[in-house]
Amino acid sequence: MSSNKTPNAYACTYISWSAVILISYAIIYWLRSFDTNIFFNWGDIFNGVDTAGLFLLLILSIALSYILSNTRFELNHRLTPLLIFQAAFLLGAIFWSVPETNPDMGRYFFEAKYLEAYGIQTFINDWGTKLDVLSDFPAVPFIYGLIFRFIGESKVYIQIFTTALFAMTCTLTYLIGRKFWTGSIGLYAALFLLSFPYLLVKTPLTLVSIPLMSFLIAAIYATIKALETTPAGHGTGPPWTIWVWTVVSVVLIFLTFLTKASATLMLVTIPVIFLISYIKTKSRADARAVISRIAIITILSGALILLFAICKFDVLVDMYGIISAFKERQAGFHESTSSLLFFQINPLITFMAIYSAYIMLRKRDINYMLPLTWALIPLIFLYDTRSRYLLPTLPAIAIMASIAINNGIKTGNIRKFVASSIIICSIAIAVFFYLPFTHTYSSMNIKNAAEYTNQLGTDVELFPVFPVDYPYNLNILIALFDIYSENTVKTPAYRPVPSSYPNARKTWAWTWVYRDPPPYYSRESAPDSSIVIISPEIESELPENLKTRLEEGYDLEKVYSAGDVSTIRPYVATVYIPKPRIVVKSPRGNETFKTGTAINITWEIESVRDVFPTFVINVYSPSTGIYQMINGTTGYSYMWKIDPQIFPPADDYRIRIQGSHNNWQTYYYADVGNFSIEVG
Repeated sequence: MSSNKTPNAYACTYISWSAVILISYAIIYWLRSFDTNIFFNWGDIFNGVDTAGLFLLLILSIALSYILSNTRFELNHRLTPLLIFQAAFLLGAIFWSVPETNPDMGRYFFEAKYLEAYGIQTFINDWGTKLDVLSDFPAVPFIYGLIFRFIGESKVYIQIFTTALFAMTCTLTYLIGRKFWTGSIGLYAALFLLSFPYLLVKTPLTLVSIPLMSFLIAAIYATIKALETTPAGHGTGPPWTIWVWTVVSVVLIFLTFLTKASATLMLVTIPVIFLISYIKTKSRADARAVISRIAIITILSGALILLFAICKFDVLVDMYGIISAFKERQAGFHESTSSLLFFQINPLITFMAIYSAYIMLRKRDINYMLPLTWALIPLIFLYDTRSRYLLPTLPAIAIMASIAINNGIKTGNIRKFVASSIIICSIAIAVFFYLPFTHTYSSMNIKNAAEYTNQLGTDVELFPVFPVDYPYNLNILIALFDIYSENTVKTPAYRPVPSSYPNARKTWAWTWVYRDPPPYYSRESAPDSSIVIISPEIESELPENLKTRLEEGYDLEKVYSAGDVSTIRPYVATVYIPKPRIVVKSPRGNETFKTGTAINITWEIESVRDVFPTFVINVYSPSTGIYQMINGTTGYSYMWKIDPQIFPPADDYRIRIQGSHNNWQTYYYADVGNFSIEVG
């Protein structure tokens, strides 16, 4: 687009691009039933949504983009990475209210809590043996466990960590784009990445997807820095920085490998960086320097991976067997790659990424091999599996889209308008539709129950209740409750554990690994603990021993059943609290009082929450048949005068204090006896 176009021509360009953006959203909205994402399906997210309201929001976003694109501002080259990190972190923090939507978090939480309970050495020794890890690699649960052990077991610490990783990923995307191409390409790539709705709702979750994406891009950036050379064959900084980056590269490659089984496939980008760095050398000194560092990185990282494989060989063999078996039985539980590329990020981003291949092939840009292989190889080999498995490719896709928009749209204001429209529309969709949708998940019921019991401040006994032939093991939801709980969580045994579960749905068969809750949960019951029951239905049948305990000593306090979306089945969280208990301070029994005197009857209430009842005092003697009721007493004391006309001498007088509220429904009482009355 030439710079001598008339204002009308520019207006037509703005309108045309606005139409393209709106039409792209209209198409995927119309085709939303084809979205196969399990957790954030557009058919569910936009079910019942006012279509006019949706497109009004998009139009307002485009209008805001127009204003921003015509506003002049300059970013400081040195401060840009910091600004990107801050923007990404603050945006990610908006999504901290997202509940844990994926039951897989239970595995990572249980493994992390194992380290917290038993220590680092025990975790390393028991990983894969006493600590059953299924198909989970140790790096992320290990880091979560360190956070729990040395900082505190709190969901907010996990959210800070994962959000910081997300912000770091956006920052490194900018730095890689700037390093290989221009600052503009890096900036747009980072902003595209931080606006992807699917990425934003995944950021606060206790999973491994965000850490894997972050560790991978950190390994890529560190390797690029380790292989930088000057014409003299040295690194671009002081000599010692070469070796620092080399060591960091080795550590990050090993850390990435330890994050997830599919990380091995993602690490093919490292040899691509080796090749690019070698091809770009301009002298023999450069070539020798690059080859020596490539050798060091390859040998050291390979040695660490090999050492791990030797030490945990049996575990890895079993693990890859589990992964292979899982792939065979997850039929009907796939997510198409098109779901991620068109619904979960932005359709224009995908088309621009594809177009960038045409641009870069024409330019024969060797650097383009990096994002191309980074994105393409996982998309080919992990095609139609799960969208979260492909999260590490998103920085590459953002870089490719940024290359297209920077090379395809020559006019600066138009380029800024298109980019900002894509970014702001994506963020608006995430904030106003994805975020509220997550609150309809039934996991929100468990989150709310945990947060309510935090206010009570009592220990919590947690009972996942489900039929013996239920296809899923709700014990995995103990982790979901515990991660939000600030109290001691106990899991008392309340029924025999079946030896097998033939009706278990194959996709969730792994949940039966936790037939019993992990051993670091106390099995002891206490009368002053709150009880939370997680069940498929509000009226779920309870075991007799649990039902009797609730009837005798507990009040129903809260039922959380609002959430109705779940990847397993919807589940309800019911909170019971101990019935308030009256403790009589005086008289205590075995005393003797004289008629005509006054007795100060005092008492107090033991309750997990504030109660303001009206008390009824009953004074009676079984042997004489004397009975007196004192109604409507408030406070915690009453001066009772012993009237000789009413109370004859006897040695079996008793006092009962009842506390009532809610229309005089009696909730609790206390008896004191026996005491004697003599003639005064």
